Amino acid sequence: MECIGCGNCQQGEATYYCVMRNGFVIMEQSTPREKTKTSNWKKGDPQYEKHRRSRRELEKIG
Repeated sequence: MECIGCGNCQQGEATYYCVMRNGFVIMEQSTPREKTKTSNWKKGDPQYEKHRRSRRELEKIG
């Protein structure tokens, strides 16, 4: 079976799904990278308090 050119292997990911092989492929050359936390929602943070209050007010109205 020939490659259908889906582009999954060219995205540079460590793991991808290959349609031709009908399975997942794990790249051995890639180095594991540490996960980073993207969310900054913490109690006491002004943005958190503003967001929390606005959602609570919306729930009371609706």
